[in-house]
Amino acid sequence: MATPVVFSIQQLLNPPSYDAVKSDVLTRLEQAGFSSIRSLSPEAGPIAFVETESQTLNSVNQSAAFITASGLNDLAEGDALAELSNQVYQNTKRDGTRARLYVTLTDTGQGPYTFDVTTVGFSTGIGGKVFNGVAAETDSFGALVTTKTLAKNGTVKVYVDAEQLGAAYNVAANTLQTFYRGVLGGVTVTNPVGSQSDSLGIVGTDPETDSNLQQRNRKQWETLSAGATQGMYEKLARDSDPQITRVAVKTNLDLTDPGLVTVLLASDAGAVGGSVVANAQNAIAPLFTGGSRIPETARAVAVSAANLAVAVAGTVIVDSAYNTQAFLDQINADLASYFKSFFIGGGKLGRVPYERIVGIISYRAGLTNSVVLDTTGVTINGASVDLALLYNQVPVLSSGLTLQPL
Repeated sequence: MATPVVFSIQQLLNPPSYDAVKSDVLTRLEQAGFSSIRSLSPEAGPIAFVETESQTLNSVNQSAAFITASGLNDLAEGDALAELSNQVYQNTKRDGTRARLYVTLTDTGQGPYTFDVTTVGFSTGIGGKVFNGVAAETDSFGALVTTKTLAKNGTVKVYVDAEQLGAAYNVAANTLQTFYRGVLGGVTVTNPVGSQSDSLGIVGTDPETDSNLQQRNRKQWETLSAGATQGMYEKLARDSDPQITRVAVKTNLDLTDPGLVTVLLASDAGAVGGSVVANAQNAIAPLFTGGSRIPETARAVAVSAANLAVAVAGTVIVDSAYNTQAFLDQINADLASYFKSFFIGGGKLGRVPYERIVGIISYRAGLTNSVVLDTTGVTINGASVDLALLYNQVPVLSSGLTLQPL
């Protein structure tokens, strides 16, 4: 009976290539006496068997790598990470939320209209983002209000839900002005300022990223402590609201208040609103403000991080084939991803480096000397120097880049 082979974690995570697997099969056949196996034509039956055996072994290797990675928090991805998080860390991966806001319908003299709110839909324009009417309000008996009446020359409020999950549906005020379905003649529509911030409004959030879930998993262990740790504060803050994706825990910011712990919060977009801060504070305070985890003299206060507006502007000289809106959109998307990665306070550097911004703009050029030809005209906040970040700041991008062909 053959001795079983024991593989290390690193061997399992880094399986050999298919060519290496096939070469090993051929070598073992040669060692078994089939010395001419490599001289046979690719169409020969024995070679076909070698290919079949190699494919099977390669599939086993890839499966072993996947199973091994799926049991490690830093390497698991997607559904495997979600299952690991639930089973081991008791963290559920967040699905994201649909934005909810209200629109105001205004009749210009052709009403009145009585309609079911679920029969109307609106968009930000042709091919734009779609929102559908939803019964969100309740009457005095607690029943959902499904029917609305729009008086002649009057106005009426209708709540709508985004067609899809995600932060991209947190649209700006007065941009939702087109009927998508259920058109009412002579009626205009818009989403006024503050239409998403009332008690029924919902901020759209993206499905939780693997990296954010992995961070919540890491901090889960610190919740087992009998006292308060930085990781515990971070974990409770992250769990309290899906908009919170960045947390910094600071002490000794006020030497006259030595028991003060400041929990700074930020989302992918930057500073967070009062309701998000309140969610974090309500999650932390029962345990840590005179609670069971730390002395009564200690206070934990949740506050939003502050935005540092970073205007990236200038003209990027590109090859004429890349002078397109799609390429500019890709550059801006790369910059947006970079800005979302900043820790509160800027991490180890504590600044927004100018050279890094220029490098990201040139990123799509790879190692070629074409595509992006010159970026010397690019500035951040009107200069070509680094921007310092305070301990409580996160940089927020405003891109005014343009392309110029050469």
